[in-house]
Amino acid sequence: MNEAFPPGLPRAPDPLPQNCHIKKPRLIWYDRIRQGTQLNAIVEAVLLQAAVCELLVKHPHPNIAAYLGCQVSQGRITGLCFAAYQCTLMPQVNRAPASSDVMLDGRGEAVIIDFGSCKRVGESLEGASRTYERYDERVGTARLQNDLDALAEMRTRLGDGARPFLFGE
Repeated sequence: MNEAFPPGLPRAPDPLPQNCHIKKPRLIWYDRIRQGTQLNAIVEAVLLQAAVCELLVKHPHPNIAAYLGCQVSQGRITGLCFAAYQCTLMPQVNRAPASSDVMLDGRGEAVIIDFGSCKRVGESLEGASRTYERYDERVGTARLQNDLDALAEMRTRLGDGARPFLFGE
């Protein structure tokens, strides 16, 4: 990353706890970003998620991932440290292993682990990391209804059956 570790963000414990997960930046986007106009997009995405996690630490909830701080190497953030969870929600949906922004804890409770599209109400969602088939592509700004629609879509995909899919299949 190009930016120095900002003051005010907590560092993850050193040594790291055994039962933790380090979320690393998605460097697969690097080539696409390098050719665009937002050269610091990866850095900004990591800093945004760290700031959101700091806010959530002040308002804990059992269905929000436990954030442990930033993993730092040579003065740069290399990852965000979270408590580890049992498995992703996706195998429960389609019985195939896949990455997911929702995990299940040891009791089968859903835990949100990804905050890449977390924005203040009214802010643009351009460039936000959103999960395919869990958002309305026509919506370009953050609004409370986005989360409610995504939750309803997840319920349908989990077999609620009360209504058809909203965002494609």
